[in-house]
Amino acid sequence: MIKVLFVCRLNYCRSPLAAAMFDALVVKAGLSESIWVESAGTHANPGSSADPNSVALAVKHNIPMHAHCSRQVTLSDFSGFDYIFAMDDSNVATLKSMSPLQYHSKIQLLLKSNPKEKQREVPDPYLQGPQGFEAVYQLMQPACEGLLKQLQGEK
Repeated sequence: MIKVLFVCRLNYCRSPLAAAMFDALVVKAGLSESIWVESAGTHANPGSSADPNSVALAVKHNIPMHAHCSRQVTLSDFSGFDYIFAMDDSNVATLKSMSPLQYHSKIQLLLKSNPKEKQREVPDPYLQGPQGFEAVYQLMQPACEGLLKQLQGEK
């Protein structure tokens, strides 16, 4: 089983949405038995639900977003997940400061999964309203599709 973790700061906006988007692609491809998807935050408030804007956007795009319960990244995540996709450089730096050196190669920026994307980071849409969330969705969708193609090549 390939295990993929999406990470942002609070596990409130971007990472739950990215996980739901990617999981929907995994299900559609019939790979639920071989790819496990989760999200977490570097500074999460454990137990919080996802941002209502993320939930509304998922509904708008027909993406199942099951009841989200935020959680903090743990030390065991670094050994337990095969891939850890961060939303921005700050998340990458925090994750690397939390993890043993041997796991640093697992930590990547999500947008690097889309070779056509020039932007490095998924911006935090928290204060941007629905338009900001839609812009984040438009950035993450091709990256999630590229990631799935990459993982399918490993199978």
